[in-house]
Formats: sequence, structure tokens, C-alpha cells
Amino acid sequence: MAATRALEKARKAARIGDHVAAIAFYDKILKLEPDFASVITERAFSREAIGDLGGAQEDYHEAARLEPEQANAWSHVAWIEALRGGDLDQALADSEKAVDLGATVDAVSTRGFVRYRRGEYAQALADHDGLVRRYPRSASLLFMRGVVKRRLGQEAEGDIDIARAVKIDPSIEALWARRGVTP
Repeated sequence: MAATRALEKARKAARIGDHVAAIAFYDKILKLEPDFASVITERAFSREAIGDLGGAQEDYHEAARLEPEQANAWSHVAWIEALRGGDLDQALADSEKAVDLGATVDAVSTRGFVRYRRGEYAQALADHDGLVRRYPRSASLLFMRGVVKRRLGQEAEGDIDIARAVKIDPSIEALWARRGVTP
């Protein structure tokens, strides 16, 4: 019962952007149930939100260890590795594992991001093209596809995607800039 109340409070805190409080609640839950993979993943999201990428990476690895057959677990491991600029070969292997387990939006977009970080722009574009066809109103996917197109010399097409993304979500460019991605 205490864990349920703490989880409700953690999720509410995260929803309103109070990630420090959310992490404190997640920590309480994990003291009671240390192998609660979804709570570990949620804490990782909050850690990432406050810039604790090392802590997020530890959590994502632990969640993948606990649930090795979950595509999104491996996708998150690959995501944070690429975001941190770490071992991009390992990030690609982890993202491929995620896609093999289930070609979720998360898994494919992460693989596209890893490929972007590796300078494999044609492959990154293929990943993002497929996703944008399925989700044409995703500001994040449109923005990344636009950035990748620009890296491939398709500046006009890239600018169109970026403009569409910003129209959908005016804060998308700032979000990606915090992640180290600019047009």
C-alpha cells in the first residue's frame, strides 16, 4: 500500500515537472521493491530530465537486466549511451536488439538517433522516414528527419520538416538543442 501511494505521488510529481521530488518517491518504492523494473525506468526518465545522465544510464541498464526481452528497455539503454556520446557501437547493437525484439516507435527512433550520432545519415533517414509516414504529426520525428536531411545536403527538404515540427511544437528545437542536436 505504501508503494502504491508513493508511486502515485512520484508520477504526479513527474507529470508536473518536479523530477527531484519524483526521484525521491521512486527511491522510496525501490527500497521496498528493488527489482521493480518499470519504476526504475520511470526514475531514469526523471534523472534524464534533471540532467543526471549517468544516473539515468545506470537505471536503464538495470531495467534491461531485469527485463531483457523488453524492446523499450534496450532502446533506453541505447538512447542514453548515444545521448551521452558514449560507445556508439554498443549503442547501435543495443538499438538493433531493441528493434529485433519489437520494432516500436521508441526502438526505431532510437536506432535512427544512434545512426545520426554515428554519422550514418542515410540509414538514420530511412528510420525516420518510416516513422514520419506512420506518425506525420510527431514534432520530434519531423525535427530529427529534418536535421538528418540537412546533413545529407537536402537543406530545403530538411528546413520544411523542421518548420513543420516547430509549428506543431514551438519548443521542439530547444528540446533537441539541449540534447546536442541543432539544424
